[in-house]
Amino acid sequence: MPQYQQIVEGFDRGDRELVTGITGSARALMISTLLQKEQRPMIFVTDTMYHADQLTDELSGQLTDDQLYEFPVEELLAAEIATSSPDFQSQRIQALSALTQAKPAVIVTSVSGLRRQLPDPKLFSQAQIDLKADGEVDLENLAARLQRMGYVRQKLADAPGDFAVRGSIVDIYPLDTDYPVRVDLFDTEIDSLRYFDPSTQRSVENITSITIHPVTDMLMTPDQRQAAATKLNQKLAKEQKQLSADDGDLLANSITPLIESLTKGDVSAELRLFASDFFDKTNLLDYLNDKGLLLIDDYPRLRETNKQLETDEANWTVDKLGAHQIFSDQQFGLQFQNVIRRDHHAELFFALFQKGMGNMRFDQLVEIQTRAMQQFFGQMPLLKQEIERWQATKQTVVMMMANEERLNKVSQTLDDFGINAVMTKVSDIQPGTVQIVPAPSQTGFELPDAKLVVITEAEMFKQVTKHHRRRQTMKNAERLKSYTDLKPGDYVVHVNHGIGRFEGMQTLEVDGVHQDYMTIDYQSDAKLFIPVTQLNLIQKYVSSEDKKPHINKLGGSDWAKTKKKSRCQD
Repeated sequence: MPQYQQIVEGFDRGDRELVTGITGSARALMISTLLQKEQRPMIFVTDTMYHADQLTDELSGQLTDDQLYEFPVEELLAAEIATSSPDFQSQRIQALSALTQAKPAVIVTSVSGLRRQLPDPKLFSQAQIDLKADGEVDLENLAARLQRMGYVRQKLADAPGDFAVRGSIVDIYPLDTDYPVRVDLFDTEIDSLRYFDPSTQRSVENITSITIHPVTDMLMTPDQRQAAATKLNQKLAKEQKQLSADDGDLLANSITPLIESLTKGDVSAELRLFASDFFDKTNLLDYLNDKGLLLIDDYPRLRETNKQLETDEANWTVDKLGAHQIFSDQQFGLQFQNVIRRDHHAELFFALFQKGMGNMRFDQLVEIQTRAMQQFFGQMPLLKQEIERWQATKQTVVMMMANEERLNKVSQTLDDFGINAVMTKVSDIQPGTVQIVPAPSQTGFELPDAKLVVITEAEMFKQVTKHHRRRQTMKNAERLKSYTDLKPGDYVVHVNHGIGRFEGMQTLEVDGVHQDYMTIDYQSDAKLFIPVTQLNLIQKYVSSEDKKPHINKLGGSDWAKTKKKSRCQD
């Protein structure tokens, strides 16, 4: 397509470009093509985590795990502090690691991800430990570095983020491995490296090397921690002078434990409240190298989402100020639009239309015509007729199946109806022919300018085969079609926070807009409010024996252990 070449030429000039008319699977195809051809790191920003998950699922059928990462951040800071998801933390760490290594990969995030304040990229890239069998390591130095990287020293390393020292043995449980690793030392020499099962303490696999990544994106050097603690102490003293004695005590009760946490080197979720006191305006885009690309999805919708986030955050801030738990001048997160305006990378904005971009100026506009694929509902003669029409105009027709098994079955069906299609691979598409390939896609489309037609099983047979990436499920959980499938008292499973009890719906009015939330109870009366737009993260817990499940603790490690064990057994 000439439009594709036009876009690529704009990258080389560092242009800000607007591409209109391309959406859905066609857009995912363009993104994966850009990655494969240009070999540059990319950050794709959409409005919510829900849509970030959707794009990640779509791209996972075309990209490998080391080419695709997600940088998930809860929509509101209050939710993150309440839950502190280890899964999200792990995904963020892996995404930042890929960016610091300048890997050609796509990192998908949301508006909240771009508002997040982060440590200096140089500090993050230095906060990793390379261990090799027969290598050298100082035990005291190793323990100190692990603590600075967010690991918590325990008697046993039986949960992600733990480490333990017993004599000459160091056990480390990273966030991105299925098992903890055991480092056996002989003086300062690494005698052996191996994964082990924390429940039995038995070895699982010997390894020759491993890179230990941080377990937090709240990294600080000892000097930075001390400076931050001093700053918080000064702000606390200043604020207490302006408050009554009782209110000043309330503020001190909230801030003092965090100051102590800082000086000890611990990392707690509540410290995220004061990120503006620790970090500058460093954000995710600062981790993208000079040749990297910034991809923006539906900018008007991102602006609306950001406006709603700021409103919700302001209401939450009023409550925190009323309880004297934060400083009166507290700032949370960066200004989304300022982050975009200050960015210096080549930028590609996707939109259906040119309108609604506000004062955003573009170096060039590229229009791409995309047509949605029609539904055939299993009517093979109609499909044959359309294929013959496409062939007459020398279109490249690609029928995408979920896997090899479906490929063979559908190929036989096509033969039965006299539809000639070549079985091939996505990497070997044959121009001008009809072919069937094993590769999942959510929707089909037509790209007239590329003479390309893509059809999926969804359009052919009204069957949808979703490819879910890095998402574990439980045997006792079933997916929900609507929140009306739940009644108060039902047990549910949240993919990141574990088993809780559904207590019903709650409608809140925020800035004149009514929003529906699902209320889920966890241990110690902790509550989680889930927007109905995130129903895909919830499953209903079912048990043939009608047994009550164990309710998880928000922010605890038991759910992480359950999923780790499930993944290992799979």
